[in-house]
Amino acid sequence: MGLVLSSDQTKVSTYKDIHATMKLIRKNNAVVNQIRGFILKIPISKIPPVIIAAIPTKGNTKADEISQLLLDIINMTAHAGINLLSIGADGVISEMKAQEKIMSNESIEKYLEFVDSFYGINFYAPIYNNRPIVRVQCPKHAKKTARNQIHYGSKLLTFGNDTIRYDQLLELA
Repeated sequence: MGLVLSSDQTKVSTYKDIHATMKLIRKNNAVVNQIRGFILKIPISKIPPVIIAAIPTKGNTKADEISQLLLDIINMTAHAGINLLSIGADGVISEMKAQEKIMSNESIEKYLEFVDSFYGINFYAPIYNNRPIVRVQCPKHAKKTARNQIHYGSKLLTFGNDTIRYDQLLELA
């Protein structure tokens, strides 16, 4: 799906190639400090997640790039006959924005909608390849993000288009 440098540029055949490759990486400032992982998790207990892609990054990946990777994965899973239920993120803003782009992509056939005005529920999920896909944030990261906001002097917390009060955070913790 992509690298910081192309695989042709970093191909190593002999021991001498290692030093030349390392110089090229330093020269192009192509040292990565993060790996963006894409994991497939079957929602059955005792079945471990499977890494389907691990892409090196310098931490500056834009939402457009991530959303394109997510669209590729959505299409590949549909082509392979895998029923993808959800896409998740760990709370990084570029990943959350990428999910927003997925939710409003022009290739969406239609939306699965559930509205309950009494409880204020307005749920919708895009349908790709005749399957709804729900966007989620990793619960551990969501809890950590919410807990950390208190320590950084936040006055108003937002989740998506909604606000949350500190007593609600306390209830979650």
